[in-house]
Formats: sequence, structure tokens, C-alpha cells
Amino acid sequence: ENLSTMRTEILSLYSQPGGSIAVQKSQLVNLTPKEILDMADSTFGQMHTLVACLEAMIEKTENDTEYCQRLCLHHAVDRTLVVMRHFTSSREVVFRGLRLIRNLTVHDILSVDAILQHSLAPDLMLSLDNFPSDQEVQQLACQILRRVYIRARENTIMGSRVVTLGKQLDEVWTFHGLSRVLTSMKLFQENADIQLEGCMLLASIGEVLYNNGYATEVFKLLETGIRKHAGRADLLCQTILIISRLGSSFLSLEPRGIQTIVDAMARHRSDRNLQMTAVRALFTLAKDELALQSCRAGGGAGAILSAMAAHPDTAQILQEGTRALEKHCPRAVAKITRLCGDIACLLPPATWTTGPDQGTMQVRLDVEELKATGWAARGIENLVVEFNPPTNSLGQQEEDLLHLDAGFRKKKGLRDDIDAADHLWMSIGKAQVAMPRGSSSHNIRQKDINALSQLGCDVEVLRQPGPKRDQVRRLCEVLKEGVGPKKYSAQDGELLILLLGHFAWFSHTHAREIIEFGGHTSIVEWLTTKRFKGQANALDDALAFPLHRACLCTLASICRHGIDTSNHVLELDGVELALQFATHLEAGVRCCALRLLARLISYAAKRHPQKDSLPLDSLWPIILVELRSNDELLRTVAGACALEAIANGCVPVENGNSTVPQSLALALLNALELAADADSSAAALPLLIAVNRMAGDEDELIHGAMRKNESLIPLMTDWLPKATRPMAVATAKAAGLSAACTLRLLSDAGAALDGSELAPLLRYGTSVLAEARLQEACKAAIQFSVQREQDAGLLIQMLTGRLKLGSKGEDKIADVGIMIRVAQRATSLIKLDPNQASDALLEALENSEELVPPDVNEARDMQAVLEELQEVIRKSISIRNGEVEEDQEEPGQPECEVEEQTQQT
Repeated sequence: ENLSTMRTEILSLYSQPGGSIAVQKSQLVNLTPKEILDMADSTFGQMHTLVACLEAMIEKTENDTEYCQRLCLHHAVDRTLVVMRHFTSSREVVFRGLRLIRNLTVHDILSVDAILQHSLAPDLMLSLDNFPSDQEVQQLACQILRRVYIRARENTIMGSRVVTLGKQLDEVWTFHGLSRVLTSMKLFQENADIQLEGCMLLASIGEVLYNNGYATEVFKLLETGIRKHAGRADLLCQTILIISRLGSSFLSLEPRGIQTIVDAMARHRSDRNLQMTAVRALFTLAKDELALQSCRAGGGAGAILSAMAAHPDTAQILQEGTRALEKHCPRAVAKITRLCGDIACLLPPATWTTGPDQGTMQVRLDVEELKATGWAARGIENLVVEFNPPTNSLGQQEEDLLHLDAGFRKKKGLRDDIDAADHLWMSIGKAQVAMPRGSSSHNIRQKDINALSQLGCDVEVLRQPGPKRDQVRRLCEVLKEGVGPKKYSAQDGELLILLLGHFAWFSHTHAREIIEFGGHTSIVEWLTTKRFKGQANALDDALAFPLHRACLCTLASICRHGIDTSNHVLELDGVELALQFATHLEAGVRCCALRLLARLISYAAKRHPQKDSLPLDSLWPIILVELRSNDELLRTVAGACALEAIANGCVPVENGNSTVPQSLALALLNALELAADADSSAAALPLLIAVNRMAGDEDELIHGAMRKNESLIPLMTDWLPKATRPMAVATAKAAGLSAACTLRLLSDAGAALDGSELAPLLRYGTSVLAEARLQEACKAAIQFSVQREQDAGLLIQMLTGRLKLGSKGEDKIADVGIMIRVAQRATSLIKLDPNQASDALLEALENSEELVPPDVNEARDMQAVLEELQEVIRKSISIRNGEVEEDQEEPGQPECEVEEQTQQT
């Protein structure tokens, strides 16, 4: 019996692909590392046995470090490379040999040392020559070579600019391996893993690249990799490291290197490791005067301060950042330090979340319960009451308003420059502890501070981190002096302005203090000064670009808090300044100008006369151009400008001219399609709200320009599944809800929705993953369309498809109310027109009542309606086939009764 079982198992193994190798591999399980290596050496003439030996060693070296070390003691790397050289044309052997060596080098550093000590790198490279286009082979080779190069750089005795892959090897093999890796990076640009392995290798020998003429070629590869894999923070981190090691000489020839670092920092502001690497790189590059000038012109000072502000709790970023700022803007740093102390002490707390206004940590404590357990309740109350937030910030209703223009504005849906390009949102990082109602509120902490101050204690540790009122006043005074008599450099002004801008972003109180002390006036003076224009060197002119960007960004941060701060900027001709810089050559300056414009439009439109406060002839051409930009940030801020203009009735339609509405509708839908392709809900949200407001506008020219686009409804349905993902963020939920509201509006206006558009509405209108508001919007859109639908087959197909989807567990059904109405409408249509009944419909409905979830409300009603629908179809088919006399039981109903039933539904 045992023999029979073994025979069956062996035969089943042989019947599978590669079965003979699997059988032989199973026989090698109990062999020692030396025995299995000896067997591999003695089976050169038996390919299957050789491959089985390699497979057995690969399987054991996947996770077993001790086995790797034992193999290394028996020269496994040397002997495997000998096998690969003998079978250099066999992919089976070469691929498995590379996998084995990869596993050995991962788990045992001595295997890497063996490659260097025995000069095995040439054999490894020559084994790859027959498979230059094999992606898997080249990826394994890059992984092995990366470890070899890093180890070689660690062990070099001739400095980091001379790296050899073995004691007896010429440096030519170093460049041969480098060329192999560069070739693989060029061939497989879409493979992020190969790009990452290549970048890590290049970072290990970065100093070698510039001296040997590889710098320009490497930088082109890096630019391509960043463009194709911008979402990979680890890849961008290695790119920054390579640029820093290429050195200042390279930056003097290729100034785009700094811009690459700054853009990577902006795109991954929430990533600590990347910010740490980038700040260190900027500090290293700033040691050379020419490179320092490139850093200043590329916005290095702003990027460093943003990294410090984004991670005020990371000591290494703060220390490296302060040292780098001393190089970029020494006068401003010295002045800030003398007046306010360390810059790191001025930075308020911050945290990173998945949506707007979610950074506060909400903790609920029951004081009575703590008293019962022996805690000192008074001390807890004293601590908690100081952090107790307003009542309206704890509810979930505010987030639901994010899909409306008022909620988008109130919830700061338009992000500022510090986090605009990141996938996370930067929020105020203070702890908020909610006490149960009825708890006493006393200003205990301030009393404690006053009492401790009289005793001479240091009470600053009890205060929340951030600037004090007196410090804000001093910084505003320094800013005014810098633009006037003392004539600070552009970078000194940039640092001061960005620091004030971060304070304004953090707190409405700080924004009012900046206005009170005249800081906004000084910022406008810095923005309009001509001291930095008309320089003899074009690079000196470019030094003012980061300053302009900082001024516009800070003004936008001041205006984010509402009308009381925005009016002060409007009085300084803020709209005219924003329009002036919205046509700037530098994309970052244009983006900040449009962000400022988006925050001023709603208030400028209400001023009199409107034509003077908001010149529409200059506004709309800028918005329409940027909506078609290749830059996602520019499209987002342009979409926010369009939203505010539409919401405030600023779309020009005088004398029946529909040019602007038509161009606007096409531009919005084009930008929305790009946002959908990038799966960026933050970029799509202002566009979706603008589309909703435009489609629902009272003016016929405006809503007609939007509704007539054939791509409108498909673009709206694309956002419904994004809002119902298990871990959907707040912006994705708001985007889906806004799209559903637009579909409801279009359906109510008489738009024809086909089956491909009704099916997702029915799915997400009844999904347990959809929020209540989204369900209601989808149900309303379906109800309007179903009332006009004349095809019973389409309704039945949509209904059965949803039931089958729910029965499979892919998207459980939460409510069947709207599905009952769909089934009733299908029943009415078949009663009116028995010719629509068919065997196919009856087959589709077979056992459909069993698919109805029994635990939902109205489940029995749904089953009864489905049974009635099947009975009506059977009778209609029987009458049509002559099996039942028509006067015996007429399935039809008087038309008036059907219409009455439909209206009641």
C-alpha cells in the first residue's frame, strides 16, 4: 500500500512541467552542502541532475543564513560561476546560478568578499553577455553587482574615486560592469526594481562617474527614472545621493541637478529618509561657491526650511537643515538666531494625514472612571482642558461638506506649497483631548505658569511649541529693514518670508499678528522690488525666482483663513499681483500665484465695482491655459480658480457669447481625465466640484456647454469606485460624492444613461462600502433614469448582475429599496409590452430571489417582486406562444394604471 502511494506521488510529479527535476530535487534534500556541490561538479553531462542540484541549493538558501555560510566555506560562488561559464548559452543554468549567487550575497557578506578576493567579477559579467534582453537575468545581475560595488567601495585603499572589483583586476572591469548596469537601466526603464538597483550601485561609485565621463549619461537616466517612477521615494532618495556625489563640478555644467533634488523633496515631503538625505546633499553641495549659487537659484533654502517644518521632531533634519541654511542665507539665520533663538524652536508641531483637517489626535477620557480607579482627577482636568478643541471640530459632518465649494474652501481643500505635491496632507499636529460634557473648565495651566514664573522656573516647556507674539513682531521688523535700508539678499528675504508664511499657515492668530505688525506690506514690497532685476548675469536674475515664489506662497497662507485676512491682501492689490505673476516663466511661481488668486477670487468678486477688483479679461485666458498644463499642480490650482469663478458668477456670457463656457468645459474635462489616469483625488476634487457647479448653473449657456459633452458621464462614473475602496481617503470620498451629485443632476435634467452607466450607480448606491450620502446620490440618479427607461431587458440585466455580484462577496448589498423599484419598473414595462418578455430574461432571473441577502431590510419584499416579475414574464411568453388564451388571464394592465403606479414609485 505504501509503495502504491509512493508510485502515485512520483507519477504525479513526473506529469507536471519540470517534474523530472522536481523528483531529483526531492532526492537531494538530505545531502550536505559539500555533497550537493560535489554532485553538481560531477554532473556536467547530465543537465537535469545539474539543474536539480542548483534548484535544491536555491530553495535552501532563500531564508537559511547558516546554510549560505556553509556553502561559502566550500567555495560555492567560485564553483557556481565555473558551472555558468561552462553552460554560458543555457538560460536554465545561468538563471539558476544567478539566483543562487544572489541568495548567497544577501545572507552572507563573505560570499561578496569571495567575489572580490578571487577576482570573479569578470566571469560573472561574461555570463550575462548572451542574455542582454532578458529582464529577469539582468535584474539578478544588477542585484549582485550592486552588493559587489558597495563592498568594493568600502574596502578600497585608494580613495572613493578609485574602485576596483578585485586585487588583481584592472579598473577596466569596473567600467565594464558599470556599462552593463547602465545598459540594463536603458532597456528596462519601466522596471522600478532594476532602476532602484542601478541607482544604488551608481550611488556607491558616484565620485567615479564625473571623473570618467559618465556624469551626463547617468543624469539623463536619472531624469527618465524620476519621470517614470516619481512615486518611488526610495528610488528618488538614491537619485539625490548620486547627484550629491557627482559633486559641484557637475552642477556647474548641469544646473538642473538642484531642481531635481528640490522637486523630489516636494513630491515626498512626508518621507523622513528622503528629506534627511536631500538636506544632507544640499549642505554638502553648498560647500562650493558655484554649487551654492545653483542651490540658491534652484530654491534650496525654501526646500530646506520646508523639510524642517514638515518634520520638526526629527533632530537630524533640524541640525543638518540649520547648517545648510547658514550657507544659503547667513544674514537671515544670524538675525533670527539673535532675536528668537534656534530656528528649530520656532517651528510649530505638524503631522501627516490622509486628508484635510485630520491631523489632530482626538482622545476621549472619562474623568469619573479615572477617579474611581484612583487617579488624581483634578490634575487630569487641568491637563485636558488646555487642549480641549471646539465642539464643531470633533464631528464628522464637516468632512461630508468637502464635496461642496463652501466645504472645500472651509476645510482647506486646496493645499499650500509645503504639501501640495505629496500624497499625504500636512496638518496641525497638536493633541486634542475631548472631555465628557459637564467637565469643569478652568485656566489652570496659565495659573501654574504664573505661579512658577514667580518662583523663577523655566515655564516655556509648558507652552505649546511655536513662535510667540513678540517673536513674530521682531521678524516683521527685520523683514521691513531687509527690503529697505539694510538691503538683505534675495535668499535672506526668502527665508524670513517663508518662516512667517509657515506661522500664518499654522494659525489664524499668527496670520492676524503678521498683518498687525505690517508683515504683509513688507512681503508685497519684497515681491515688487526691482533691486534683483536687470543683473549682468542671467543666473543672478534667477536668484529672485525663489523669493517671488516665497512671497506669493506666504500671501496665500495668510489668505487661507478667510475674509478678515484676505481683505488686507486685497487692499494691497493682491489680485493684480497674482495675475502679474501668473504668467511667469517659472512654473513654481505661476503655481503660487494661482493659489493666491484662488483664495482671493471669492472675496474680490463681492467688492464693488467687480470689474476693477477682478479683471475677467485677464483671468480666464490664464486659467484656460493652465488647465491644459502638463503639471498636475498647475492643473489643480487652475481648477480651484475656475471653481471659485464659477461659484461667484464670474463666467462671462454677455450678449450670448459662449466661447469661454465651451472652452472651460473642455479644459475641465481634459484636466479631470488626466487626474483620473493618475488616480489623484486631491487634483480631481476641485475639478469635480467645478463641473458640478457648471452643470447646475442657472444660465443656459453655461450649463449647456458642460452637459453636451459626451465624455462627461463616463468621467463621473470613473470616480464612484475610487470612493468606495476599503481604505479610501477623505478626498476620494468627497470626489466620488461630487461625481454622484453631478450624475443625479444630469439624470434629473433628462440625460440618457445607458447600461454601462446605470450599473455602477446601482452597485455603489447599494454597497456597504459606500457612505450614506453617496448611496442617496446614486439612488436618486438611478430613480430618475429608471422612470424614463423603456427597455425591460436592460433593467433586468442590471438587477441580476448586482445580485450575483453581491452573492459572490465582492461587494455586499446594504439596501434593496432601489432594486425593488427597478424590478417594479421592469414588471410594468413587460405588462405594457409583452413582446419584451423572452426566455433569456426568464433564464437570467432563475433562482434570483435566492441571491437576495436575507439580513437586509425589505429582503422579503424584494423576493416577492422578483417572483412576480418571473411570473409576468412566463405568462407573457405563454400568451405570445398561444399556450394561454389572452382573454383567460391578460398580463397587461390599462396604461393609466401603469402610469399611476410609476408615479407612485
